[in-house]
Amino acid sequence: MNKLDRNKESIKVVGYARVSTDSQKEEGTIEIQVKALNLYIKERKLELVKIFKDEGISGSSELENRPGLAELFNFIETNKDIKGVLIFKLDRLARDLYIQEHLIKKLELLDKELISIK
Repeated sequence: MNKLDRNKESIKVVGYARVSTDSQKEEGTIEIQVKALNLYIKERKLELVKIFKDEGISGSSELENRPGLAELFNFIETNKDIKGVLIFKLDRLARDLYIQEHLIKKLELLDKELISIK
């Protein structure tokens, strides 16, 4: 359980979904990820404000090469009421460990919690 789950009032979060290859699409399409995110929030006091998506984009790509993720960061920087980012699995955020840690640190600096449901 994360700290957002323990809060008694509805907490605003955004979601992020990504697939890069056709084989990954079969395992976990954007639609499957979005469905899982929506199911997760129904079980908790979370309000999913918006879902950002990158389709056909490698998880090893930097932020500037991922339009959906770049838009997500711009959105949460300007919307202070967003408290967290919800993802299906950590590898949907990034496959490259360095990039993953960089993005997690960026979220921490913005005081946003990362929630991975798997």
